[in-house]
Amino acid sequence: MAGLGRDTGDRLATMIDELGRLSALGRWDEVVDTAGPALELARSIGRDDAAAVVLELLAAASLRREQGHRADNIDKAITAYQDALALTDESDRPAWFNRVANVAIAYGQRIHGDPRENLTKAEQLLRNLLNDLHTVQDQGLLDLRSNVQTNLAVLLGLKLEGDEVERATEARMLCEHALSHRTPERNVIDWAYSQINLAVAIEAAAALGVGELREAEEVYEEVLVRSRDVEVTDATLTATARLNLANVLLKQVETSDVAGARNSLLDRAADILAAASSGDQDRILRARILRRAATVEHRRGRQGERAALLDEAVNLVKPSEAPTEVASAALELAFLHHDDEDWVASADAFAQALEAIDLVIEAPIRREHREDLARDRARVHRWAAYAFARAGRPRDAVVAIENGRTRDLRRQLQLENEQISLLAELSPGLAAELRSLTSRRVLAPDDENLAAELAATTLAIRELPGLERFGLGVRFEDLAAASSPDKPLVYINPTPHGTVTLLVRSDGTVVHQIWAVTSREVAVAVLLGLDPDAVDLDGISEQWEENEIPTVGASTSFAFAAGGSNETDIAGSLDTLLPWLGRTVGEPLADLLTAEGTRAAAIVSSGPLASVPLAAIPRTSATSAGSLLDEFTLSAPPSGSAHSATLRRAARRQDFPPALLAVADPTHDLAAARGEVQVIAGTFPDSRVLIGDDGTMTALDEHAPEATHLHLACHGQGGLLGRDGFGLHLADGLVSLDALSRLRLERCRLAVASACQSATIDLSDELEEAISVGVALLAGGAASAIASLWPVDDFATSLLMSRLYERLRGDARVEPDTALREAQVWLRDLDEVSEHAYIDARPALRRQLDERVARGEPPGRRGVPGGASRSVRPYAHPDYWAAFIAMGS
Repeated sequence: MAGLGRDTGDRLATMIDELGRLSALGRWDEVVDTAGPALELARSIGRDDAAAVVLELLAAASLRREQGHRADNIDKAITAYQDALALTDESDRPAWFNRVANVAIAYGQRIHGDPRENLTKAEQLLRNLLNDLHTVQDQGLLDLRSNVQTNLAVLLGLKLEGDEVERATEARMLCEHALSHRTPERNVIDWAYSQINLAVAIEAAAALGVGELREAEEVYEEVLVRSRDVEVTDATLTATARLNLANVLLKQVETSDVAGARNSLLDRAADILAAASSGDQDRILRARILRRAATVEHRRGRQGERAALLDEAVNLVKPSEAPTEVASAALELAFLHHDDEDWVASADAFAQALEAIDLVIEAPIRREHREDLARDRARVHRWAAYAFARAGRPRDAVVAIENGRTRDLRRQLQLENEQISLLAELSPGLAAELRSLTSRRVLAPDDENLAAELAATTLAIRELPGLERFGLGVRFEDLAAASSPDKPLVYINPTPHGTVTLLVRSDGTVVHQIWAVTSREVAVAVLLGLDPDAVDLDGISEQWEENEIPTVGASTSFAFAAGGSNETDIAGSLDTLLPWLGRTVGEPLADLLTAEGTRAAAIVSSGPLASVPLAAIPRTSATSAGSLLDEFTLSAPPSGSAHSATLRRAARRQDFPPALLAVADPTHDLAAARGEVQVIAGTFPDSRVLIGDDGTMTALDEHAPEATHLHLACHGQGGLLGRDGFGLHLADGLVSLDALSRLRLERCRLAVASACQSATIDLSDELEEAISVGVALLAGGAASAIASLWPVDDFATSLLMSRLYERLRGDARVEPDTALREAQVWLRDLDEVSEHAYIDARPALRRQLDERVARGEPPGRRGVPGGASRSVRPYAHPDYWAAFIAMGS
């Protein structure tokens, strides 16, 4: 540092020399600890150049140090690199270019924030820099250009967007360009780094059918020929080359059909991995080596050794340090113990896996990116819950199921979480900022800048004591608070080994049972309309694994019928499905609730069971008759956290005077809806009815904040095998679930979607989001919602809804789920004579029935045309009364 003053300047130069010495020795923690005084001194005497050097040394040490939280260390490195760049004069091109490259490379390693956003930022910086370096001739800048080319190739291998072959091809080209300048003689470390990433690109292309794996193997071997020269300076590079070479050999094992060749490849891979693990690597690299060694043992059939290696790998790295790596290793270990029925060990591994998975899934800003990641880990939380229950950890089982469900709804409801009170105490400013950003985000869900601000605020909140997992999941205590002695929260979770059922008591204890019925049997019964006891389940599973949807049974498939298939009759599908559900689900559920001494429950069902009408499940025991409807009031919240939020909402809204907002027949083809709404409006002292063309989303959005009750009598659109087009048809077109979730239902105690398929959810990829029109109304602020599971008869629905509101308005103490159950019992048992008496007192309904009869389309199953009989119950079949379910409070 020539030119510094004799006193302070010499002291600063000495401090920087010491930082350089410590860095050369790899004593990173000491660099971090001593960089502060040097930086303060450089700034105090106005030496920006010296300050930038200190910042670079500090950043490099932060990236490499073992102490502290790795994700935080990377963020500190990024900040230090950016500060160094800000102190650099752009006319000093070598320094400027190098510091831009440092910022980009650090962003490529970032753990906090949206991974796609981080990689995109890093890629943009490197591409811009590469463009600036295109024509350089200076030797130092040529070295930098080769480094930029190689690191851009690394990023292309990490990216998730774009054509995979194009990415691999470009990555190879970049490394080849870098290697045209880099040679072992000039700098063996730089050469090895580019050489390894060239092999990675070749390997990626070969996996896509372009090129041969053998070529990648040769490139890795060329690095290992010079391994002694490389290891002297950077043992990590040779360990990485060995790990990657072992990966190539294992891929060759998969394609080899000669036992002797496979064994030889496995032996060679094992030797290479043993050499890779013998050096001094960082913990994340060592965990990767151990996991790959576990794969070798798996191929050799040595499961005990495999488990030991995986266990060491999982315990070497914290989920927050390398969430993707920990998730993969821990899941492999969890399922290994799961297959051996070692439930305690499986539960321990699942606990680590779920912590890591939640970090991975919650990181992206955009919802579709979060869903992509959740889809990759679909059902893991449900399988984990089974292991937790079998290991005697039922509370953890409850939390696992809950955290795997309705992730996006939970994000919208987080302002109603109990942790908000703690946040307000610890940091009123952050609490206010969170409320503001969340409110703005609801109105502008596609604003990525807002999403980024919200993500940054959430990270800041997690720095506070007691809020380290804010927004990452629920607490069991919040779920227990949603249970009461007369209405417990119950989870029904089918898995491949059986169905784990968990009843959460208000005192925090959990009753758990394992039922015999499996997830495969439930899927075959609900989705295919087949009796699982009478079909080849293994054969059907093979078809599913090959992405073939079995069509046999489609004529009785409940999923096809509920989805609106014209070729499937909902009544026939229910006749096939319900008796089987009675034997496998209805009886054990009734026994559980009876033993608990309760006649009501909030049931959270997983998988295809979430789409079935629980109340219609028949009792099959010799001592019972009828269906669950006759004995129990069953609501169906999308999740326990949603149920908890609706309870708090309902408690806050009791004092608002009743005010109805209703939409009727906005598409001019649902005449019965007009009569339905006319009768309902007559039960309210204050009502606003939007009929026909007045029933627009604009009008709904304007008046929704004032309503305590929202009733939407219109066409709905949903389905069980895909989410495209879900919503309600209003006068100004199809209103999406996102739009419905942005309604400001600030006073709403009950929102009813009196429409077809308004409670149907997408089962096609088992995301467990449970998204439907009804759930969207809860997201919009309603304390409770009522919606339908399949296409419904309009006149039967008018009768049900009229009775429902008369019961609600007649006794303010009656809960919506209780009123719905009573209305369903009434409609099911209604004979023709009683029906005529009821509608004669309600002229709007009488007109609708007369019009149906005149068209030759009398609703229900009737006796003599034009007559009336007490022996005929037109709406006795569940097709007419069981579609609607209640959620919330």
